[in-house]
Amino acid sequence: MRQKLNIITLGVKDLEKSLEFYEKGLKWEKSTSGTDNLVLFPLGGIFLGLYPRKLLAEDATVADDPPDNLDLF
Repeated sequence: MRQKLNIITLGVKDLEKSLEFYEKGLKWEKSTSGTDNLVLFPLGGIFLGLYPRKLLAEDATVADDPPDNLDLF
């Protein structure tokens, strides 16, 4: 069976701040296919998804407890 990667989803602490980084900092254009809680960026055959870390942890049924020194977006 041929494996294919279509989407990589990152759980982010602050969705708006992360969106600003990718749009204004990296000049990436988001897809219109996203939702209120999911931002998608087309990357030439795959998508990068940004999703609130708390909601991603709930979906995965794991605790949202990143290390103290990991305070990115």
